[in-house]
Amino acid sequence: MPEPDKIQWRSAFGWSKSSPTGRADPKKGLVIHYDSSDQNLANKPHDACVAYWKRTRGFHTGPSRGWADIGYSWGSCAHGYVMEGRGLFRTQAAPPGGNSTYYSVTLMTGPKDEVTDAQINAVRQLREWLMEPTSSTSGTVKGHRDFISTSCPGDKAYRMVRDGTFTKPARWGPETPSPPKPTQPSPPPASKPKPPTTTA
Repeated sequence: MPEPDKIQWRSAFGWSKSSPTGRADPKKGLVIHYDSSDQNLANKPHDACVAYWKRTRGFHTGPSRGWADIGYSWGSCAHGYVMEGRGLFRTQAAPPGGNSTYYSVTLMTGPKDEVTDAQINAVRQLREWLMEPTSSTSGTVKGHRDFISTSCPGDKAYRMVRDGTFTKPARWGPETPSPPKPTQPSPPPASKPKPPTTTA
């Protein structure tokens, strides 16, 4: 199976090609996560997802967490992109007890956010790709709350974990679901600062 139809590697975000975290070879499957706050990314253009992903890494590597990198292996956004976090063959900082044996993917959603068809299909594509011989993970999909007491990945996404939504066959190429149309425009670019005026 090829890599996901829409995948953005770390270099697209200005990060190092490989995560500086420890090596691992996760085989047990994929763990679903979410954000504890609503993000409304389905109603925004994709550049808002990129900005969110960068902010998440900044938070994880900042003083609140102090981690070496973003905590997740991957992200799946409302527009159907798979976004590389720590990526392949790296220990994650997500579900305690599974950080070296599972890959993780966050839906980048909050409790009330929509989980889009394009997003679900991106997770399915990621799962099938990770099951290929190079990484050869199990097809098992779990939720963060399967490891510890937590609200993550939210009731909506966890029902999908339990009912097998994420383990159904992915659609590829022309059959890939269309992403939602944003209802909010991109923020205007920041204006260039004016040079200071000087007086003789």
